[in-house]
Amino acid sequence: MTALLEKAFHGWLGSFKPRLRYAKVYLNYPLIYLRRGLSRIRRNFSNRIFQILSSPLRMEILRLL
Repeated sequence: MTALLEKAFHGWLGSFKPRLRYAKVYLNYPLIYLRRGLSRIRRNFSNRIFQILSSPLRMEILRLL
């Protein structure tokens, strides 16, 4: 009885393991895309801030010159 249960359990685990690997891969894709998107957004944001900060500074420098 226990041997039969063990066999069934190992069969279930065997069928589950590849699925787990696929699930990991599928879960990794959105994470990668999210990270890429976030870095792009952060880059755009910092560029925008730099432009906003540099434009008054540029005006001041031009006025000083």
